[in-house]
Amino acid sequence: MAQLPPRPHPTTRSEYWLWSLLAVSAGVLGFTILPFAQPILVGLIMAVLFAPFYTWLRTRVPNEDRAALLATLAVILLVVVPLTWITVMWVQQGAHLYRLAADESAKGGGWVKWLTSWTEQPLAWIAARTGTPVPDLRAAVMARLGGVSSSLLALLQDTISNIAGFIADTTFSFVVLYGLFRYSSNIRRVVDEWSPVEPAILHRLLDAISNAIIANVYGTGAVAAVQGVLLGIGLAITGSSSAVFWALSGTLCSFIPVLGPAIIWVPVSLYLFSTGALWQAIFLVGWGVLVVGLSDNFVRPLMVQDKMGVNGLVIFFVLLGSFQAFGMLGLFAGPAILSCAVAILEILGETRRGSGGRPT
Repeated sequence: MAQLPPRPHPTTRSEYWLWSLLAVSAGVLGFTILPFAQPILVGLIMAVLFAPFYTWLRTRVPNEDRAALLATLAVILLVVVPLTWITVMWVQQGAHLYRLAADESAKGGGWVKWLTSWTEQPLAWIAARTGTPVPDLRAAVMARLGGVSSSLLALLQDTISNIAGFIADTTFSFVVLYGLFRYSSNIRRVVDEWSPVEPAILHRLLDAISNAIIANVYGTGAVAAVQGVLLGIGLAITGSSSAVFWALSGTLCSFIPVLGPAIIWVPVSLYLFSTGALWQAIFLVGWGVLVVGLSDNFVRPLMVQDKMGVNGLVIFFVLLGSFQAFGMLGLFAGPAILSCAVAILEILGETRRGSGGRPT
């Protein structure tokens, strides 16, 4: 009679099932929090960015709960106050522009007649060079304006409906930020205890990821500042009396994916063109596309390259690919993954050299 194989040790079998249950629990938990992945990542990025400030605050506020609360409130003020001020300025400027347009339309006999007279000069200029009759051009413009107005109305409705979700995500991000501040020492201790690699290697990898995130935040801020300044210069050249305000608005709009400061200079260019300021309109379009728009491709890689020590061209393609794959958060995830990979290669190279070129 064949001898049966020995039964596994009870401890080994228990550990096997416990690890299996842990893997299943982690998968279910990850699926549960997946809808909150974006606010969690935003909170994580803010925690990494403001970690030095929290460390400094802990030296002056012994109580962890109080220090975490004060640090979170400081970050909220730093983020919310400027956004609130810009929003109020936008509303005031928009109301002022609407009043000016309403006054002009009243003088011209109403909105329809005012819009018609507003487009008369550029339509005549186009008709003289294309041979297309002005009535046909006017009908095409009105049809386009109808489509644009419908699209803008739908966009406004979507924006209003998403305000509640945006507020909820922002609140959740600050809650995550408080939790990361408050339990940072506990999180660090658990990670050190359960990490499969040595603590020195783990801390090196975490530092590389942290440096990449900080560098990209600085790069994003530098791009926003440069684009805002360049937009203000372009508007000042065209004779705008509100160049400073629109420069600040362009700085804020640069954080919006894809569109960026084009939200500012495209409508202004159309307005200049419609009022007969042709060279100003053409100049602003060229300035917005070639100077303001392309500045992102040079400033961000340079800022990130100095902190990460990676070739700027590699960072450029990583930023493009990660943005296409993951959206706005890809601008932070891509460089972080690249920096971690570079750190791993460096560690493996040092290990290989330490073993005389033989694999360990």
